[in-house]
Amino acid sequence: MSTNVIQLRNFLEPANTIHVQPPASHAECMACSPGGLLGLRFWPDGANSVVASVRPRPEWQGYAGILHGGVVSTLLDAAMTHCLFHHEVEAMTASLKVRFIEPTPCAGQLDLRATLSDQRRHVYLLDAELMNHGRVLARAEARFITSANAHRPPRGEAPWAAGLTHVDRR
Repeated sequence: MSTNVIQLRNFLEPANTIHVQPPASHAECMACSPGGLLGLRFWPDGANSVVASVRPRPEWQGYAGILHGGVVSTLLDAAMTHCLFHHEVEAMTASLKVRFIEPTPCAGQLDLRATLSDQRRHVYLLDAELMNHGRVLARAEARFITSANAHRPPRGEAPWAAGLTHVDRR
């Protein structure tokens, strides 16, 4: 990791706070591990939310100057995953719905916020936003299931449908 990236991280990290620590199972995550492609770090923000800031790199763009939609989705998914880590929950994404509101610039600082909105049995419902200067550029809603239940479907159901009353098949 370059000295510039480390200096930037030190500058962006809130003073006197402890970041959300991913579990050992996430040690090689491409989004949040220290050597990962995105190198994300999240901080608690209230009881149910986490926040992070990131500066996109040129290789993350799709069209010139615009962040690739897959990277936007990854950032939002990672934010929600870390919100669960903040609650000491390890879970996997069961469904992810992303709404791209405006093109996301591949320059400057982007801010992420994820919030745990509900839990039903082993299913967690979360929301996330990607912002630039307070302006929301993308939003996501997701359902996560705990890792232990990913391999043990209840009563013949698919694991991703556990505890859900409706599955959108569009």
